[in-house]
Amino acid sequence: VGDEALAAALPFVQPPALTRSQRTRLGKTKPLIAAIRDAIVNQTGADPPEQAQLRRISPKDLLLPALSLIGAYALIGMLSDLDFAAAWDIIETASWGWMALGFLVGQLVFVFEATGMLYAVGYPLPLRPLVVLQVAVKWIGLAVPSAAGRVTMNAVFLRRYGASPTEAVTQGAIDGVAGFLVEVAILVIALLSIDASLDLDADSIPWEWILLVVGLLVAGTFIAIWRIEKLRDRVLPRLREAWGMLSGVAGDPRRAFGLLGSHLAARLILAIVLWFVLHAIGTPLPVLHALVATVATNLLAGLAPIPGGIGVAEAVLTSFLGLAGVPAEEAFAAAVVFRLATFYIPAIEGFFAMRWLEARGYV
Repeated sequence: VGDEALAAALPFVQPPALTRSQRTRLGKTKPLIAAIRDAIVNQTGADPPEQAQLRRISPKDLLLPALSLIGAYALIGMLSDLDFAAAWDIIETASWGWMALGFLVGQLVFVFEATGMLYAVGYPLPLRPLVVLQVAVKWIGLAVPSAAGRVTMNAVFLRRYGASPTEAVTQGAIDGVAGFLVEVAILVIALLSIDASLDLDADSIPWEWILLVVGLLVAGTFIAIWRIEKLRDRVLPRLREAWGMLSGVAGDPRRAFGLLGSHLAARLILAIVLWFVLHAIGTPLPVLHALVATVATNLLAGLAPIPGGIGVAEAVLTSFLGLAGVPAEEAFAAAVVFRLATFYIPAIEGFFAMRWLEARGYV
């Protein structure tokens, strides 16, 4: 093809340029790609250029935007009876000082998320990059469901500090499990402490079928691990390693309380942000009610496989604020402002945080 064409192709000689079947057939592609690039440089005498930004589109990449549209549609459907003009007027006439204060306080949540990861890991890590990592997770959350994005980003970060793949994933998962346990405990304690009534017809839920499906999935997983030797050889050692790390956290009161305390502090900060927002629009609620609303929203919105819970989180938070006695338009206005302060604006910050981490080799 000639030296000129070879040199022009050099920025695109990288693993994403290969098809899936080519990558499967070749196995380890990075050494081969590096050898080809070196050969082209030697042949043409061209200076090695920066690689082009290539990304191969998969069905998953198309599915996530579709889910986001579904979430937006669900939000519109659930809130179709709202007077959006009135909600906008509420936002325009709100106290921007209270809103700004809520946003600034909300930035503290990244510090406690970072300390939670420190206690989950159990060995020293630099705090500043850890805090920046938590901000970057918000940016990743625009493309990947938040729990998966957080575990993945934590694992990539920990791999830079010598953690094995199992350690990196498990330690990130420990952090997530601790957060889930704290949220469940908050809901149980709070709902026993406040006079709240949720209109839920439990008899209409097919509990028998749900339990049957869950039981079959659990039984099928155990049978597959037990019967398939390759799967057993891969899974059991990792399960033993993961159990050892979980036992290490549970057996160390300092780590356990530090981990759970960090997650509790993070949830309290989010509740305080919502409390500030509700004061800003003139419909204050007790902090405990705000805590229940934010924790329940995080739990329920996390069940939907939609990046960032976009649409779903706003609808769920609006519903819980309505249950607490906030009028519909004020509840929707508060939900929108709260999400701006705790997700959408931090996601913009997360873009620059991601660039900072990449430039310094942390991810």
